Amino acid sequence: RRTRNTGKTRSMNLMKRSVAALAGAVCCLAAAACSDESTVPTPKPAAVVSQIRYVPAEGSDEDRTLLQFLYGEERRVRLMNLLAWDAEGGIDNMIYEYAYADGRVELGGRAAPRTFLLDGEGRCTEIRDERGRTVRSLRYNSSGYYYEAPADEGWREYEYHLIGDRCNLFRIAEYAGAEQGDARKRSEVRFEYGTQPNDVNLDLFALLTEALPDPVLRPGCPMLMGWVGLRNGNLPSAAVRDGETVAYRYENDAEGRPVRIEVCRRSSGAADARIVGVWHIEYYDFYGV
Repeated sequence: RRTRNTGKTRSMNLMKRSVAALAGAVCCLAAAACSDESTVPTPKPAAVVSQIRYVPAEGSDEDRTLLQFLYGEERRVRLMNLLAWDAEGGIDNMIYEYAYADGRVELGGRAAPRTFLLDGEGRCTEIRDERGRTVRSLRYNSSGYYYEAPADEGWREYEYHLIGDRCNLFRIAEYAGAEQGDARKRSEVRFEYGTQPNDVNLDLFALLTEALPDPVLRPGCPMLMGWVGLRNGNLPSAAVRDGETVAYRYENDAEGRPVRIEVCRRSSGAADARIVGVWHIEYYDFYGV
């Protein structure tokens, strides 16, 4: 039940800038570098996002994207409306509706039904489809970060570092093969940080970064909602992968909330970075700051 204004058929990439990969992306994924003894405070949300727009650079083939959020009790997202315009004027529209119950979140609307099972810490431990079949089981280490165990089809290794009093994702490496000793590294991305905090109600790290995509985690955006383990303490200043650097430049409002984020890309050997897109973020003032 998706609507378009052209006859062209197109599959929508929900979080292709997510980083991952929406995120992904995402996000607050695992790492043993932040030990059990580390005291890592969970950022207290200081602002409630009302909508997020992504505007690609002129001439880009990326979609223009608009995410709109409605909230219910306890500032939990009740509805997310996603609109994406392609370069030819086609429109994709997806509506995600969230229903909360003890230990679970039901996803409906114009999306394939999903059930997210949560543990006592609010972390998603299992994703089920409309028939109740397990789509993905999620694991967390003793520090509260998501991790992937080695698997025959490959896996991702997440490494976090404690920077000051905040724990941040430092590296994601993707491997092929079941055992670490015989594994072949397929790709790696490293993140750099400044002082920009990741402290609004949604986990913007999951939305911004172009980490390794995980399509299973895209429907319903559990990383963006903050259900996949502890979240990154800061937003990245750069991500480096395969000789290419993606830099993030932040503009904050008077309350210190990020309202504009430029995404700049510099390829290996290039002298200057070019802006490839801009994120615009708006907030509900009546929720307070």
